[in-house]
Amino acid sequence: MAISAISGFSPALSLIGSLSPLGRVSPLSPSSGLNSLFALASTQTSISDLGRLLNRIEALQDAAAALSVPGIFVARTASVSGTSIATASVGAATPTGSFALQVDRLAQAQTLTSAALASSLSTIGSGAATTLTFQFAGGGSRSVTLGAAGDTLAGIAAAIDAADIGIDAALRTSASGVQLTLTGQTGAGNAFTVAVDGDAAIADLLAFPAGGSGGPTLTASAQDAAGKVDGIAFSASTNTVATALPGLTLNLLGSGSATLTVAANSGATATAVRGFVDAFNEVQRGFAGLAGGSPLLGLSSTLFSSQLSATLAAGGNAPSALAQVGITSRLDGTLGFNETVFQTALAADPQRVAAVFSNGGRGLAEQVAAQAAGPLSPEQLLPALAPALSFSGAFGATSADSLLVSFFAPGGTGTDSLSSSLANQLLFAELLGAGRAGGTQTTTSLVDLMLAEVLFANAA
Repeated sequence: MAISAISGFSPALSLIGSLSPLGRVSPLSPSSGLNSLFALASTQTSISDLGRLLNRIEALQDAAAALSVPGIFVARTASVSGTSIATASVGAATPTGSFALQVDRLAQAQTLTSAALASSLSTIGSGAATTLTFQFAGGGSRSVTLGAAGDTLAGIAAAIDAADIGIDAALRTSASGVQLTLTGQTGAGNAFTVAVDGDAAIADLLAFPAGGSGGPTLTASAQDAAGKVDGIAFSASTNTVATALPGLTLNLLGSGSATLTVAANSGATATAVRGFVDAFNEVQRGFAGLAGGSPLLGLSSTLFSSQLSATLAAGGNAPSALAQVGITSRLDGTLGFNETVFQTALAADPQRVAAVFSNGGRGLAEQVAAQAAGPLSPEQLLPALAPALSFSGAFGATSADSLLVSFFAPGGTGTDSLSSSLANQLLFAELLGAGRAGGTQTTTSLVDLMLAEVLFANAA
């Protein structure tokens, strides 16, 4: 049984269909097919190299994009000396330094607890229709209507939760019986009262503040979080505070004192730059490896490699400017990176360092990303290099028409010959990154793909 498509290859057919040197595939005997297989296995290096090169270009594009993220060159880290007090995250606008953090209180929600009943299913009152109205300190009110099914603690809890009004109703069992707890959201503005219109027994149980001797107990009061950073007060309705310093977010965990330290995260920035340099070098090495395939490939690959190297001076980034941030160009087209020089430059003037890489489309990372998305993209690179991949004649006496063939003559063993579309797909599988890391297709050589076809055919 022939396979006309392999998962992951089909989207490429529209791109390279016109590039295929195979117009048809002629069936051969098993022995001649095996000889073609060995010939193909020994001469597919250029195709494999090009496939790997495309993957490296994609990785370079990702690495360049990472250096275009706003604020990466002024990244910050934050730590709190007392981890039981708070944790912190910061942004590029957060000033560096050490700050005295004082947490006076945490944000808290109001909780009301009803009197205990013998059972959550015990009948309350006469079953008359009743409406609970919750009035919030910050403004606004919400109502919940209870029917006969609500005349139990379980029914009341279910009705309140179903109304989704910002009040959590739960049942709690103790030695005294079953109690209903009503808990609002954190913050003083979410404190609430409960008015009951209807059954008097439910009013005695839940009205707050109570009109008489009944009513629920206030077991926790709503309050805002409060504290100070270097003596400057802050408050928030939740325990996530984003008002203390520009770009700073505190996650409050407890009251007390601690030291908040904000420092430049130069290590992460240096890692991003090193990743970009490494990806750039991998692409240049890919072009160098591809150049050994043939004189024509060498000429084409050198042209593209030189075009990529030209981005180092694009947008006004002179070699001296790159050297000042630790990047130097080598004779083979690759880059060197001195992290010590980079760290020194970043500490002295992060904005100037940032402009080398990202500067309104003129930065090094932006220029390289444009190359990867343009001239070095598969849509433009493959048509440019395809003529240099000379298949016919490269396989000795085997012609291009018989490179990808059936291993068994039709009818000989119950298997069909390979379809010409499959032949084309197999031939260009490596060109399209069939073995790219993380992909669903793990076959990394043309031979493996051909053998896979035989196994499928035999299995059928």
